[in-house]
Amino acid sequence: MRKVLIVDDDTIVRITLHSLINWEELGYQIAADAIHGQQALEYIKDHPVDLVITDMKMPVMDGIGLLEELNRLKTMPAVLVLSGYDDFKLVRDAFRLGACDYLLKTGLTEETLAAMLKRMDEEVFHDHGNEKGGEKNPMVQVPDSVLLVDMAMGRRSLEETFFQQEYLVMQFEIEDFHKASARFGEDFDEELIKPMLELAGQIPRVASRCILGAVAPSRYCLLYRITDPEQYRENAVSACKQLCNVWKHFMNLSVSAGISRQGNGKKDFLNRFEEAGEQLRLKYLKGKGKICDPWEKDVVSFQQVRQAGQDYEKLLKGLMVGDELAVWSEKKGFFSELYKMELKAAKEVCLHLICSIAWQLSDNHDDISALFAEEVNYYEKIGRLDEMRSLE
Repeated sequence: MRKVLIVDDDTIVRITLHSLINWEELGYQIAADAIHGQQALEYIKDHPVDLVITDMKMPVMDGIGLLEELNRLKTMPAVLVLSGYDDFKLVRDAFRLGACDYLLKTGLTEETLAAMLKRMDEEVFHDHGNEKGGEKNPMVQVPDSVLLVDMAMGRRSLEETFFQQEYLVMQFEIEDFHKASARFGEDFDEELIKPMLELAGQIPRVASRCILGAVAPSRYCLLYRITDPEQYRENAVSACKQLCNVWKHFMNLSVSAGISRQGNGKKDFLNRFEEAGEQLRLKYLKGKGKICDPWEKDVVSFQQVRQAGQDYEKLLKGLMVGDELAVWSEKKGFFSELYKMELKAAKEVCLHLICSIAWQLSDNHDDISALFAEEVNYYEKIGRLDEMRSLE
């Protein structure tokens, strides 16, 4: 029997995992539970386990901290991550640290859990379960649904010929995923991911020059081979729009996209992957279902927005927690600064601040678009203003 340690601060989740399947029929035995990473580590030091099933967000030590510590062990157990629909960044970091796969909590059923354990039995333990030769972090095979994350870690090689040419990386994200996902039942692999990839494969220029994979049910990544140096920018944006239109038309999904600058060689992939994600984070200023690329003129940059979040941290915090006194005080200083600037510069600062607010709302599982009845393109809305008083 393979020994399993469940790590989650939510009692209901732990009870659900215990009772959801007949573990012993599948060759597993739940050895113990832990409510955070530190408690899990203390148990593992005296009681080695084969599989750790861990939540990402926990007190004392979270899932990422636990993975970092597990990597320091002589023999690292296999790790299965439990995540929310919006935990893309945490899941990505978990794969970098050696996690084998992930399960969405919202899609946690008897069927999905049993299928995952059988897949791990075949792909992880079958090849490596009896190898105790001191290898700290065996190279496990990851399902195709996370192929591109795996490539980013360098654990599975893409055909070498792809990286012999310059390329772009695009990231796509389904808008309002927590609402849209309800239409696809519990089997995201079959009902959502597979149709998304198959539809993309019907587009000739995508099929001929691109590689597309799912990083999470809500997030997709595409590698675009540059074969047209003179106008690759226009063609890449066009292909991106076509993909989004196909998903909108055939699956009724609004999808936003971020495009990186050109990459060169396999070692450059992770930087371009991150850059595409940063571009995608700027979507809030355009509205839903839009494409953000690095070649547009008069648009803000990820670094500028991040800096604004630091410069106006007190104002943002006051807005988030509803502290009227703090907002009043910080707002006066903010407007005082604006009146010392040229109108164009003041508009840019406002865009930075709006995007930073959108990021904070998103981190709190909220949406800036809920503030207005209609969809807002802030570039257009602020661009129309012709005097400082209107901007204020």
